[in-house]
Amino acid sequence: MDKKQEDFISMALATQKTLLNAQSVWASDTVMANNVSILGNLITQVNTQAQIQINATGGISTNKKEARLALADWTLTVSAALQGYASDNQNNEIYEKAHITKTELKTIRDTLVSDIAKNISDLAVANLTALAPYGITTAIITTGSTLKSSYDALIPAPKVARSSKKTATEIIAALIARLRNHLDAKLDKNIVRYKTNRLFNDYHNARRIDTTGVRHKKDTTAPPS
Repeated sequence: MDKKQEDFISMALATQKTLLNAQSVWASDTVMANNVSILGNLITQVNTQAQIQINATGGISTNKKEARLALADWTLTVSAALQGYASDNQNNEIYEKAHITKTELKTIRDTLVSDIAKNISDLAVANLTALAPYGITTAIITTGSTLKSSYDALIPAPKVARSSKKTATEIIAALIARLRNHLDAKLDKNIVRYKTNRLFNDYHNARRIDTTGVRHKKDTTAPPS
């Protein structure tokens, strides 16, 4: 939420608390009771969307980056073993298929990192017995598969999170509009019947939006001579 929206919700919360504190005054007023309940439900919905808005992208890009680095490291390890085997056995075909650099894995698109890892894995599986002396085992291939699955799941995550945050932002704006209308058209009218009760003044004081923030008095103390 932006500052203006936060100020509005603070006002709505203060209004809700004021009404609930005086519930004994309007407890038998079914119209007021219903409108206070609606106020609470709208505030809850705003808070739910605000949490989505805040948490949507937290840590997701970092997780994706770490998963990409882990998969790239695995790919380079297996690629090096394949190139070593190919070089020792004058197998140019395997050497060329296995050849990949750290720089390439760092700069290519996300989906290509996954594709290259799959190609390297398939090549290693096809030559698994021959790669044993080079440290490549079934367990290492399985690790690569796990790393790839984890990374694949994270590739779209940042975009999905951004979309979720945008949706939450749009919903918050709509909910606040409904809240404003509910206060103006319903509760502001309901409260009139209590104008001889202290609740009336308390309600209108709560309805004021405080946008002043914290103010500090200017120090007018003269410096020592």
